[in-house]
Amino acid sequence: MMREVVLDVETTGLNQKNDVVGDHRIVEVGCVEIIDGVITGKEFHKVINPNRSIDARATRVHGHTDSSVFEKPRFENIATDLLSFLENSILVIHNAPFDTAFLNSEFKRLPKEIQPRRVFLVTDTLQIARKKFPNQRNDLNSLKRRYNVDISREVHGALTDARILSVVYNHYLRY
Repeated sequence: MMREVVLDVETTGLNQKNDVVGDHRIVEVGCVEIIDGVITGKEFHKVINPNRSIDARATRVHGHTDSSVFEKPRFENIATDLLSFLENSILVIHNAPFDTAFLNSEFKRLPKEIQPRRVFLVTDTLQIARKKFPNQRNDLNSLKRRYNVDISREVHGALTDARILSVVYNHYLRY
């Protein structure tokens, strides 16, 4: 059995220096399970209180505001459930260095007893798309249009983006 989890995160913003994360945090995580090439319908989704303000530019991207996440759980409160969902899987991420930098930053903040006990294997769908379509736009919106994926969205949301990527990856990029 091959278990893959398509994962996406939304964040409080980006550091403008070489360090993408800086003091920014994850504000939403979404995951979609694929087993042996079948999207199972099993998903994981959490909106998170990042314990810091959300940049206005990030809010325009994903729609989350300081007030909309104020009463949500913090990352440390959802980490065990997230890690359980990710267990025994290969992660599938579009632009993996971005999402994994944020995940690693959040995991490092956790108490040692709940930090991940293994390194996850990661498939970066952006790299696959760049090889398949050199010199073309290969962001998720472009792939969604290229493959006529019929999942609507008004803003970037971690679960919606994971659903879009699961279809794009599973039906078009995998082979």
